[in-house]
Amino acid sequence: TDANGCLINQSTVVRVGSNPQAGLVYQPVCLGSPIQLTSQATNSTGSIIMEEIDPGDGSGSQTASQISHVYNAIGPWNAQHVVQTEFGCVDTVQQPVLLFDVPQATFSVNPDEGCAPLCPQFTDNSTVQNATIAAWNWTANGMNFAGTANPSHCFENPGSYQVGLEVTSSDGCTAVAPNTHQLTVYPNPVAAFSYDPAVATMDNPLVTYENRSDLGNSFLWTFFDGSTQTGEVVTYNYLDTGRYCVTLQV
Repeated sequence: TDANGCLINQSTVVRVGSNPQAGLVYQPVCLGSPIQLTSQATNSTGSIIMEEIDPGDGSGSQTASQISHVYNAIGPWNAQHVVQTEFGCVDTVQQPVLLFDVPQATFSVNPDEGCAPLCPQFTDNSTVQNATIAAWNWTANGMNFAGTANPSHCFENPGSYQVGLEVTSSDGCTAVAPNTHQLTVYPNPVAAFSYDPAVATMDNPLVTYENRSDLGNSFLWTFFDGSTQTGEVVTYNYLDTGRYCVTLQV
């Protein structure tokens, strides 16, 4: 009311901003892959004018509502999300971020050399955090030969084989063993020999046996009476007539 008794009405519209709710969401990925940290901030009154996301690994914050980041370990990492509205209202939240571990692939082979057929036992020694090894791909010279954890496989043909292993975790992360194992399969010798004379007599009872085998380097001769000799050339003196069996093991 003024001095003359007149009434004056005056009104002011006051806007009151609400408190925002910060929040982050993400889909776990395998270690080494980029992960998306995405704002899920909400606010009922007023606009959100600033957002910052800090991955929590010391790399620093970024002003954005979504970032892509590569962590150097599975965590958990405490990512931080800060939001501010046009009214200056601020909210901060921390979101634990845990990645899927990538397996450490390794294996052993026993034996890794021998004569054909060589049938070694393969043993998976791979490890992974917070998961299990769920799939295996064993290869020899690039060709798959088994898909179980600890297979046995026979290599029929002589030669060298580079054996590798790829494993997949229950989270779907894959890894290849950094080192291959070499298998060496040796050909088997073929035993053969000659003897002279072809027919011995009591006047000439001494027979000479000579190795004619392929690939042999040790030789064991066994005669009818159980006696044995070694070497590539041996002799035997027969004391009686008859037919006699001689065996050569190479």
